[in-house]
Amino acid sequence: AALANETAQALACVVSLDPAATALTEEGFHAIMRLEDAPAMELFVRRVVDELLFAGVEETPALGQLAAAPPSSLRELLGLLRNASWVGCRAADPACEDLSEDGFGRVVATGNRSAVAVFVRRVAEHLGGEVKDEDAMLADVDGAATMSSLAEAFSAHPPWATWHAEAACALTEGADEDTVGLSIELACRAGSFDCRTVPAACAGSTLDTADYVLSSVYGHLGQVSCFTNGSLVFTRPRTLDRAADSGCIVTVDPLTTPLTGEGYQAILIQNDAKNMSVFIGRVVTAHLNGTVLREDLLEEFARSPPPSLHELAVVAVAVDWACYPQTTGCATDPALAPLTDAG
Repeated sequence: AALANETAQALACVVSLDPAATALTEEGFHAIMRLEDAPAMELFVRRVVDELLFAGVEETPALGQLAAAPPSSLRELLGLLRNASWVGCRAADPACEDLSEDGFGRVVATGNRSAVAVFVRRVAEHLGGEVKDEDAMLADVDGAATMSSLAEAFSAHPPWATWHAEAACALTEGADEDTVGLSIELACRAGSFDCRTVPAACAGSTLDTADYVLSSVYGHLGQVSCFTNGSLVFTRPRTLDRAADSGCIVTVDPLTTPLTGEGYQAILIQNDAKNMSVFIGRVVTAHLNGTVLREDLLEEFARSPPPSLHELAVVAVAVDWACYPQTTGCATDPALAPLTDAG
């Protein structure tokens, strides 16, 4: 049996002109491309869907059209297939299973290490990570019996992945109303956040409310991970997700986190003067309608910021590095005026 496995692994690395056997690599893809044979490419594509994406193909003319005019690389092909409506899920498909205890259990029950790797990679990516070393990842999670143990292990940001600091807990896409309501309820019961403080801009929509509550409670205000009620409630980095256009997701990014008490605390706990100066600058300009006159003095102020956003707003209107046309007026000293059209 061991010899048979070794032989199969060796054959999987052989590049040939046989679409049923050539390696599923860039080299194998280009070998079939050179044949300029649509049926051969269609067979290769079916293998990619089956063996790399662990998915199934619905019979459709679209498959033949793709095979007749394939993209220029296997990487592009994989991108097209992941978004193709005619590529569907199979039972216990690790690329489609719910990121939940039940989903994890079904994938583990297959006994397929490659399938587990696909599922675990999805968990890591959902938690804001980009996997760099899959072998190290699998070694790290080997023996994990539950999704909650996975989520807890990943919250420590192991070195086999690059972890995005701007990622934040938020409601998963496509969640039903019951899940939304329960997620909010569970988060509000956590005890570290007063759900009555949800800003008006986020209280008008159930989804926005869930995003604000979840991102405030999990990850920034003391909770270990974004795993609750048997499912992950975590969004990818803001730049890669619908969260990029939302002002209701609290992150550790001073450029995008909401200008609220929770947003301020997410920056304050970093103890990073540079990030704090960016956030305070946003408060002065967007929240207090002022102008920052001296960036150097702002950065000095940010080294010892007030403990709350409310105190910051009180102190900021009296500093000498900012001005407020509606109240204090702005200095006309050319040495203090900002280097802008208004200055």
